[in-house]
Amino acid sequence: MDRYGVLVGEDTPPGRYELVAGMYEPGSGERLPMVDEGGVAIGDKVSLGMVEVVDG
Repeated sequence: MDRYGVLVGEDTPPGRYELVAGMYEPGSGERLPMVDEGGVAIGDKVSLGMVEVVDG
């Protein structure tokens, strides 16, 4: 399993945030469509879950 960090700005208010991911066409910056296992379009991003930002 790969692990990746997410930088959170110091001025980000505490709270729960949805973490989403998407793919982009490098040349145009256009977001690429995503499809499910059956090939059905599901939008241009996928939810990775909720994260909580707390005061540090």
